[in-house]
Amino acid sequence: MNKKIKILIIAFAVIIIISFIFIYKIIKITQETQKTTDTSFGINIPGHINLTDQISKKINQLGSKYARLWFLWQYIEPEQGNLTWLDRNNQSYDQKVKNLVDNDMTIVGIVWQAPKWARLKKCKDWDLCPMANHDDYVNFIQKTVEKYKNQIKYWEIWNEPDLGDSVPYWDKNYVELLKISYQAVKKADPEAKILLGGLSTSPKTFENKDILSLEKYYQQGAKDYFDIMNFHFYPADVDPRDYDNPDHGIFARINMIKQIMEKYGDNNKPIWNTEGAYGNDTDEGLQAQYLARYFTAQFAEKINKVFWFHFMTHKDSLLDGNDWGLYYKNGAAKLSSYTYKILADKLNGIDVSKTQTIYQDKDNVYVYKFIKNDKPVYVAWWDYWDEKSKQSKQITIPVDFSGNALITEVVPNAEKG
Repeated sequence: MNKKIKILIIAFAVIIIISFIFIYKIIKITQETQKTTDTSFGINIPGHINLTDQISKKINQLGSKYARLWFLWQYIEPEQGNLTWLDRNNQSYDQKVKNLVDNDMTIVGIVWQAPKWARLKKCKDWDLCPMANHDDYVNFIQKTVEKYKNQIKYWEIWNEPDLGDSVPYWDKNYVELLKISYQAVKKADPEAKILLGGLSTSPKTFENKDILSLEKYYQQGAKDYFDIMNFHFYPADVDPRDYDNPDHGIFARINMIKQIMEKYGDNNKPIWNTEGAYGNDTDEGLQAQYLARYFTAQFAEKINKVFWFHFMTHKDSLLDGNDWGLYYKNGAAKLSSYTYKILADKLNGIDVSKTQTIYQDKDNVYVYKFIKNDKPVYVAWWDYWDEKSKQSKQITIPVDFSGNALITEVVPNAEKG
C-alpha cells in the first residue's frame, strides 16, 4: 500500500521525526534486549569532570551508549615505570571505567599525550608532542589493554595524527606506531578492535591535510593495522549551516574518505566519527539545530557510530562562552541535550544498511527513512535560512504505511535549556 503523508514545516520547528506505529504489530523490547542492542550514539568524556556514578547515569539517560574515554598517558605514568592510573584530577581510571560499565556504557579507550620523559626533546614542554620512542607508547598501551581487557574492547591509536605542528612527524611515523600498537593490543586482547586515530577537522579549514594524510597512511601499509576507519568533523570557522557544502561539508568529507578506502580495497570496514561538535556563544538553538543535522546526515551516509564532543562544557553559562558540551559545568542543561536525547531515543539501534534517502537538498528540504525494530522512522528538516522570506513549507512524503504517525519536534521551541 503506497500512501503519502503531508506535513507542514514551520521555520522555528526545523527538524521533526515521524515515527510510524503499526496497529497490527506491537513490538515489545525487554530490558535485556535494550542492554545488548547496538547503538549509534556516543559521547566524549572530558578530562575536567569528576566522572561519578551519578554523571555516568546521566550520560546513559541521554541515550548515549558509547563513551570515548581519554587515557592521558602523561598523568597515568608521570615517571617512567610509575603507573598511577590516575587522571589529571587524581580520579582513579578504575573508578571511571567501573562507573561507565555499571551504567551499560561501551567504552572506546584513546591513549594520548606522552609524558615529558617520553617526548621528543625539541617539543618536550608541549602536551601534544610525539614520543621519542614508539616502544614506550606500545609498552604503555599493552599494559592498559591487559588491565582493562574485560571491560574495554575498542582502542583508538593516538588522536588526530594529521593535525597541527606534528603533521610532518606523523605523516612519516604514524603507520609505524599504528602497526606495533595493533600487534601489541591484539596480543594483550585478541578480541579488541583498533580504531584509526581520528582524522582531524573539515577539509576547508586545513586544506585537505586529513585526506592527504589518509592517502599516505594507506600507501605506507596502514590497511592491515586497524579494524575501524575513524574521522572527526567540526565546522570550525565554517558556518554550521554550511554542513552540506558540496566542497567541504559533512557529505563531501565522508565521500572523500570512502573514495580513498575504495581505492585501496578497504571499503568493507565500518566508519565511525569519534569526535565533533559545534558551540555558539549567543544561541543555544543553533547548536541544537546543528546537532540534529550532524547525527542524522552521518547515519544517512551509513556511518556506524557518531560521538559528540563532549558531555559537559568548561563554562557555567552563555555569558562565559558556550563551548561544545551538552551541559554547563554547573549542571544546567542546554537545548542541545534535549535534542540529543530525543534523537537518540528515536534512532538508537537503527540498521544503517537499510537507510533510505527520500529528499536530499530538494528545495532545501531533507528527508531520510531509517528502520528501527522493523518499523520506519523518518527524519525531516528544512534549511529555512536559504528561504528567509518564507515562514513555513509543506512537503509530501511517500510511505508504505498503515496506522498512525507520531510527529516529534527535535529542537524544542525555547531559547535555552
